[in-house]
Amino acid sequence: MTTLDPKTTSLDSVKAEAKQLLKSTRAEDADALSRVRPYFEAAGPNSKLSEVQLVVAREYGFDSWTKLKRHLE
Repeated sequence: MTTLDPKTTSLDSVKAEAKQLLKSTRAEDADALSRVRPYFEAAGPNSKLSEVQLVVAREYGFDSWTKLKRHLE
C-alpha cells in the first residue's frame, strides 16, 4: 500500500498518476500490468480509466476512487 500524505499529495497528482497508469497499461507495460491485473485480470489495451482509478485508490488504502477523491478535496 502506498502512503498518502495529504500535505504533498493532491487530487491533481493522483489523477495524473491514474492517467499515466492507464497509458502504461494500454501499452502493456509489465510494471503497470502487475499493478492492475490483481484487480482486473484482462488488463491491457482495452483497459478503462475507471479500472485504473480503482487500482490507484486501493493502493492508497481506499475502497473506491470516490472515497480517495473526497479525502483529497
